[in-house]
Amino acid sequence: MSKTRIFYLDDDKDDIEMFLEATESFDNVQVVVFTHGDTMLKNLHLVKKIPNAVFVDLNMPVKHGLDVIREIRVYDKFTDMPIVVLTTVGFNNIAKSKEAGANYFVIKPTSIQKLQDAIRHVLDLDFKTFKPSLEEFLYAQ
Repeated sequence: MSKTRIFYLDDDKDDIEMFLEATESFDNVQVVVFTHGDTMLKNLHLVKKIPNAVFVDLNMPVKHGLDVIREIRVYDKFTDMPIVVLTTVGFNNIAKSKEAGANYFVIKPTSIQKLQDAIRHVLDLDFKTFKPSLEEFLYAQ
């Protein structure tokens, strides 16, 4: 069984630590962390196997998460790659995230358990068939 590979874009050290802690108990999950959108974009083009999911924080320095998502979606080879917004930024970004090309929106939970539940839920979704309406686009905890 091959590893589930996640790319995680976030610049906040505490959030990165929490994400890594939340996923360390998952079987066969590898998380690759990026703190700059451009670095993640370059790595996406270099990898042989496209990640199973990409989690993107919106509030990023230099390049906003929405811009990163738009840049990813320019390329046909990333059309089927699930992009999940994982952010503390408010509800006004939900529709913008969907329009930019994200597949799902999760407001950052404040506990490890809730974050684990959210990540597990995302990894269990079949994004080839799950095409959420705007109402279904937001993960409800």
